[in-house]
Amino acid sequence: MPCVDPEMDGPVIRAATEQSLATGFRLRDVFLAARLLSAASSVNLLIMTYWGPVAAYGPQRFAGEARDAGAAGVIVPNLPAEEAPVWLAAARSAGIHPVPLPRHGADDAELARIGTVGGGMLYATGLPGLTGSTSPLADDLEVFVRRARDLTALPVGVGIGVCDPERARAVSEYADAVVVGSALIRAFQRAPGGAGTRAAAGLAAELAASVVHHR
Repeated sequence: MPCVDPEMDGPVIRAATEQSLATGFRLRDVFLAARLLSAASSVNLLIMTYWGPVAAYGPQRFAGEARDAGAAGVIVPNLPAEEAPVWLAAARSAGIHPVPLPRHGADDAELARIGTVGGGMLYATGLPGLTGSTSPLADDLEVFVRRARDLTALPVGVGIGVCDPERARAVSEYADAVVVGSALIRAFQRAPGGAGTRAAAGLAAELAASVVHHR
């Protein structure tokens, strides 16, 4: 979701965010998109945002409108520790999952705690740093994913650093989901209008075909 200070995002998503804000993006556009997507598909829909827009809109109001739009949960990667109880209560009251994003290298105690308050899935970062990176994935990523799943009892998705079908397949060998953002935006940018949309759709199809589906 576009935000004035996308602190975890690299240049690709930052540029897309700036373009979106400059052309009049409003929070209601996210809920409209969620409503259209959830009506057209049977998959579970997650909204990813930063804490600033949620706090400004009102956590209870944001959670309620996300639910009404068909979202199953919300990812807030920069949720401040002191605000966590407010957001978790709002999400629980609305009946949506507050998807946690632990810091890379979180110890067993931290992961276990996250498992008691988070829901839906756990979002693990594929490498330290900003979105859009094509650096090698963290050496201990598979170990971290398996440990996080065991300690939280939540499925684990991996994002940041998953930039092509090859990486998506490798990660899907041990993770429950792969999260791709910057690579899809790059595909949109390759050509204007419909050509960019078709390029992004083509990449999405390649990514979907590459992943290993677990029973």
